[in-house]
Amino acid sequence: MEQAIVHDHNDTKEMQEAKKWEKARRGKITTQIKTRSKVQGKESVRPTVINSDLISEYYRDYNRENKIFNKDDTPLWEFTHLALSYRNIIDIDNLKGMEKLRKLQLDNNIIYKIQNLDHLINLEWLDLSFNQIEKIEGLGTLTKLTDLSLYNNHIEEVGGLGKLLELNVLSLGQNRIKSYENVITYLREIPNKLEVLTLEGNPCIKKENKEEYQLYAYAYLEKLQYLDYHIVKQEIRNAALEKHREDIDERDNQKEADKNVVTTPSLMSKERRAQLIEAHVLIANDIFKRNLAEDEVMQKFTILPNYQDIMQQIDDEVRDKIEEFINDILKSHQEKKDKIAYWTEILKEGETKAELKSIGLINEFKTRQNEQLKQINLKDPTDKELQEYKDWTHTNLAELEDKLMLVEMKLVESLGLANTEFSKDVENINNEMTTKITKFTDGVQDLINQFQTDLKDHAYKLNEEVTKEEDTPTYQDIGDDADLLQLIYDKDILAQFFEQCKENQENKMSEKNNVMRSDINNDWKNIKEKLTENQHDRNRNIILEIIDFCKDKKKDVEDLLEQYGFGMDE
Repeated sequence: MEQAIVHDHNDTKEMQEAKKWEKARRGKITTQIKTRSKVQGKESVRPTVINSDLISEYYRDYNRENKIFNKDDTPLWEFTHLALSYRNIIDIDNLKGMEKLRKLQLDNNIIYKIQNLDHLINLEWLDLSFNQIEKIEGLGTLTKLTDLSLYNNHIEEVGGLGKLLELNVLSLGQNRIKSYENVITYLREIPNKLEVLTLEGNPCIKKENKEEYQLYAYAYLEKLQYLDYHIVKQEIRNAALEKHREDIDERDNQKEADKNVVTTPSLMSKERRAQLIEAHVLIANDIFKRNLAEDEVMQKFTILPNYQDIMQQIDDEVRDKIEEFINDILKSHQEKKDKIAYWTEILKEGETKAELKSIGLINEFKTRQNEQLKQINLKDPTDKELQEYKDWTHTNLAELEDKLMLVEMKLVESLGLANTEFSKDVENINNEMTTKITKFTDGVQDLINQFQTDLKDHAYKLNEEVTKEEDTPTYQDIGDDADLLQLIYDKDILAQFFEQCKENQENKMSEKNNVMRSDINNDWKNIKEKLTENQHDRNRNIILEIIDFCKDKKKDVEDLLEQYGFGMDE
């Protein structure tokens, strides 16, 4: 009780300190504004907070400039973007109900604390640059955030980004960060998709250590593509990795060791689970104990003395078999993923080449059409000139349409042939995977049969001992356990139970075998259908675009000729 009181007292004290800090910080910022206004001879500016008037004003201005809406009364909850720069905003507040916001721009204000953003779970882009922020906080729920700018604030240490799994762009330049090593190693250790980072302008980065800082960032952040607005060149990254490889390995090994001591079971379990779900073999991970637990008859035998010992002996062998199977199946699954990814790239490459060829044909037609048009005296064209231009356009458009259709048909034909080969490759991998599944489940079933045999022998031995005489040690040991005595006393009933267990276990193993095989085959079937559907949709759209293009060109010519009173028949 006393501990709870002390704890509550400490919490209250911390809250009081936090409020005291906020009050002091707000006061300091307000004083700075007044002083700056006085020195510059300007009218004093009052700090503001976000309110409905500011939001409405932004949307009126935005709609007026972009002509998005016909009226200005769009409800707040429908807004997807909001920009309130240069408004002397000191507090982030009053954004409730704006959960659809994807882009929020609050740069060039006097915000000192990141707060009241928790509900904006759809936010993807957040600009808090040129403010007074000292600590990165309050972002834990913004898991969709991809772009975060905290450029030109008062930040000394970097944290609070561990939940931003989609973070791709991070700007921390012109702050008060004292150690680039701490920032970079922190960013390496948390999950993210960081490709763009800005740190330049902090006191930790000086002219004399800039090259070392860059190499450190290139080595530790292997997904990084841009650092301080400069592209990361692969040859420099390779040199950086070579220089820091030993330190990186040492840090990673230490981190892994720390995990093993404290948190590995849950973290590794989560990672492992995701891998097995993707490969459709999650049920293999605990197939032995799960099958036993699902069998009501088998559960009767869990009260047998030494049941756990007998099961554990078999379980050790099963675990080895499971580990070997999962590693093997994950390798095959990765091979299949790589094959599909490669084929997707081939499709894109083929489509791109076809599109470039079509664009070339269209540009060639346009050039020739312009040359034809130049031959006409547009100030006073003759009917003959206009007729020739009309005939030329019709003839060449027909030829162009045929050529464009031919490009598309050749693409469809070539991709169709390649598709067949690709499908065979993936189906071969699938067949190998399903064969491995059957081999695995057969092997585990053999071990389950061995377990049942060992357990049956043990139960029969107990039966023999308890049916001899009531004063035997075994009978005395279990005589007080009526359920156990009833279970093992009749050997015929025991035999029936074990026979039922054998049938149950075989059925359950067969079910799980079918589930894994079916899921793998259905997964490929769905991917194949999606790829085929996408190709068909693209083909249809391209053909429609070709037809529409030719129609539009004919219409352009008709409109031109009609200006000169020349009718153009279809």
